[in-house]
Amino acid sequence: MKNGFVKIGTASPKVAVADCESNLSKILEIHREATKEGVHLLVFPELCLTGCTCGDLFLAGVLQSAALRSLSEFLSETKESSTISILGFPLVVNDKLYNSAAICQKGQILGIVPATAITKDEERHFARASEQSATLSICGQSVPFGTDLLFASDRLPLFRFGVEIGEDLYAPVPVSTALCSAGALMIAHPTAVAQVVGADDFHRLMVTSHSARMIAAYASAGCGEGESTTDLVYSGHSLIAENGQVLKEKEPFASEGDWQYTEIDLERLSAQRRRQPSHKTENHIRVIPFHTELEETKLTRPIDPHPFIPSNKKECEKRCDAILTVQAKGLAQRLTR
Repeated sequence: MKNGFVKIGTASPKVAVADCESNLSKILEIHREATKEGVHLLVFPELCLTGCTCGDLFLAGVLQSAALRSLSEFLSETKESSTISILGFPLVVNDKLYNSAAICQKGQILGIVPATAITKDEERHFARASEQSATLSICGQSVPFGTDLLFASDRLPLFRFGVEIGEDLYAPVPVSTALCSAGALMIAHPTAVAQVVGADDFHRLMVTSHSARMIAAYASAGCGEGESTTDLVYSGHSLIAENGQVLKEKEPFASEGDWQYTEIDLERLSAQRRRQPSHKTENHIRVIPFHTELEETKLTRPIDPHPFIPSNKKECEKRCDAILTVQAKGLAQRLTR
């Protein structure tokens, strides 16, 4: 972390639909493993405490209460851990049910972010989040609630991230656009991508292109095994991208492990941002501070010693041909003049 690297992970635990206690057990198991590996930010899937395929059970008070109890128990079990975890759950606010994500660290809820883009099927259960900010009392804590939350480390100024949920990525103007304009260098994305032919390719394209456009890292954690197959199938497709490049990916229906992690080069992202003055500043974003200890981050991602020369021979030849073509066209134009 001292050299600008932050370790980030995505998880796709096997869920038991509407069984919050069972889901919490698997979430805690992954959280303990991530803490041992020194992960700073861990993203779980959309509605991971309940499962995303609960249907009309989302409207049942017993399930809503069970999700809150599991969230409270998670806070109690992780109060000694500095790893920031993002958990999806249904939350009632002013008689409306929101598809929400709680950002948790050391037994505290740093903030709660609701989803803004709701599909036709989801409208049966969930309300669309408004742009109005609020403060809630939940699990005995006073917690900021809204889509305008930017989380920033008090010790590492570059460790700034935001959260958007599910379909928010596919909106004409994603929530993360304003967050990145306000300074976020990473976006956490709890999601539930239904697996149909070509869905993983499209999702990968959206994540990589958006991370390149925002000059940011993007960590998308998808729902996987255990969800109901009544209408849809979920594959656990998850990936972590940095400025248009996929660093880590769990392929659809992959059997190896429930979670993955890699390191994000925040100093590199910040340097690239400074070369793009088109990034404007957003003033309506609320900054939520959190504490982190400065420590060495053991790198697991490959670092290319020759970043300007592709290691793939075919790609290298293609790039060299392009360079020669550009030079030849430029010379031809000059000779013509």
